[in-house]
Amino acid sequence: MIGPLPEWEGGLPNVLIKRIVFDKKTDIPERMIPQKFDKIVELDEEFRRLSRELDIVYISPIGYLCNSEGCITRIGDKADSLVAFDHGHLTQIGTEFFIRQIFPELGAYISKPIK
Repeated sequence: MIGPLPEWEGGLPNVLIKRIVFDKKTDIPERMIPQKFDKIVELDEEFRRLSRELDIVYISPIGYLCNSEGCITRIGDKADSLVAFDHGHLTQIGTEFFIRQIFPELGAYISKPIK
C-alpha cells in the first residue's frame, strides 16, 4: 500500500503564485510545509498501522518527500521542475523522483512469492 502524498491546497502552482503575490517572494523554495500537513501525517500513520494489521507492505510518500524543513516542491531550479501540479498528484518529474526513491525498498519485495 502506498500512503498519502503531501497535499497542496489549490495545487502547488497556486500555492507558489500566492507566495509571490501576497508574500512578495519570487523564488521557488526547494521545500515548503503544505497546509493541513498535520492531517496528512495522521492519515499516513493510520495507513501504516492498518498495513501492519493486514500484514502488507506500506510505503510512505511522506517519509520520502518530506522532512523537518518541509516537503519537496521542485527537482532542479526551473518552474517546470515542480513535483506536483494539483492538490495531491505528482508531475512526471515528481513521479520519477519518487519512484527512484522507493525502488530499493520495492526491489526487496519483487523477488518474494505472492501470498
